[in-house]
Amino acid sequence: MLLSRHKRFLLLVALFAIIITIWIFELMHDKVPFVDAWTRFVVPLVDGTVIYDAFFFITNFGSRSFVEPFTVFMAFLLVWITRDWLPSIFFAVGTLGSHLLNSSIKHIVARKGLVY
Repeated sequence: MLLSRHKRFLLLVALFAIIITIWIFELMHDKVPFVDAWTRFVVPLVDGTVIYDAFFFITNFGSRSFVEPFTVFMAFLLVWITRDWLPSIFFAVGTLGSHLLNSSIKHIVARKGLVY
């Protein structure tokens, strides 16, 4: 029997919350998360290549100095394009909310950088 949309959504949210909770507990107990463990061997292989430089450059887009001005600019652009403030509000709250959540998790966990 197929699950209703509402039940599928709740299942997806619960799965997401479980995964995030597991990652937080692993980090708080100085364990290497599964994703880091699986990809750890790749870093020395791509270090100093264009691929590494590209991903390092993309990582900077997650910094506060980029996310906040970008979000404000895009919010105004969305209002101008759509002539409606609602998509702009959803975009700004979603983007800044997820950035704030990420920053909060980093402060809660307060782990040291991984050494490869």
